[in-house]
Amino acid sequence: MPLCRGRTVLNPPTADAADDYWNKRLGATGATPRRMEEVPQAACETVEAVDGVHLTQLAVGEEMSVQQFHIEPGAAVPEHSHHHEQVGYVAKGTFTFHVNGEEYVIGPGDSYVIPSEEPHEARNDGEEPVSGIDVFSPPRTDPDWQD
Repeated sequence: MPLCRGRTVLNPPTADAADDYWNKRLGATGATPRRMEEVPQAACETVEAVDGVHLTQLAVGEEMSVQQFHIEPGAAVPEHSHHHEQVGYVAKGTFTFHVNGEEYVIGPGDSYVIPSEEPHEARNDGEEPVSGIDVFSPPRTDPDWQD
């Protein structure tokens, strides 16, 4: 059984401390020190990618992106694959993934990992909406199945 892993987050008291941290971490790479970027929910646009499938692009970094999803009852994400690894968490509702001929029922509190290039589809066959979060690495800004 895989272990959940966490990490300590640096929360420097001043901007100078943050610059010192990143300068030491980046060393002689010449890269510009980065700072935390806040992405307020109000700044994010929700789109209906396909009928009943609502996606909200949240934070997008250099190595990964976070997307919120809301899938209405009876709606489906068509089969697709992408070069991104996809890790997700379901906060509400239950939906069914079809991956490689296998069916996976994912419910509240469940998480999942879909390897890159793995064809998959998801359906909400329940009576309530499904909502949760997906993380993609490398970042994904638009699903290829949207059109």
